[in-house]
Amino acid sequence: MGGVFTCDLAAARALMPTPLHHPLRILPGRGVAAIHCLEYADTDIGPYNEVSLSIAVAHGGRPWSSWAHLVGAELRGRYRAFVVDLPVTTEAAVHGGIDILGFPKWLARIDFTEEGERRICTVREHGALVLQVVGERLPTRDAPKEISLESYPRKEGSTLHAVMRMRLGAWASSMLSRKMRIEAGAGPRAAALRSLGLGRQIDYLYAPRSEAILFRPEAVS
Repeated sequence: MGGVFTCDLAAARALMPTPLHHPLRILPGRGVAAIHCLEYADTDIGPYNEVSLSIAVAHGGRPWSSWAHLVGAELRGRYRAFVVDLPVTTEAAVHGGIDILGFPKWLARIDFTEEGERRICTVREHGALVLQVVGERLPTRDAPKEISLESYPRKEGSTLHAVMRMRLGAWASSMLSRKMRIEAGAGPRAAALRSLGLGRQIDYLYAPRSEAILFRPEAVS
């Protein structure tokens, strides 16, 4: 499950690793951030859980229109972001993400539970709460949909372009609703999330069945 929110644009810019990472502006002073909670049931490195905090960006030349990028992303199903934080639940996932992609992965406890029509994802480090996400379990449609998730991580002084192609099997979405609620912890691991000041929810995705391929990244700068 994943949610897209408005966020503080100045805080988003402060989290960028290079001047070529340009956070997109949706409203005056507001950017776009997303939180995705994933359970990888079957992968090349075994099952693991993951929670991603990312910021919608353009990379390279400054975009002439953030709105054109955002609308184009929605129409083409091609979303570009910089991943700010990426806790995972296995050492293999940590080292694979860091060594190959330069992703900001770290080892955490990530639990998924269900209460009625709510699905709850809780991230902890050494027992302390980092993040809790509560999303609604929406009625899904069995109509396959493909999307592309593109990111621009930094590794050994270079910016990479990493692409994940995802096919949603059973899924549902809801725009401009409050289907997901976020609670950030008080510790340093949640500092980036707190700084972003998440606001209005733009979109929510619930996809209990999907599959994906993560391609080897290419250097772009």
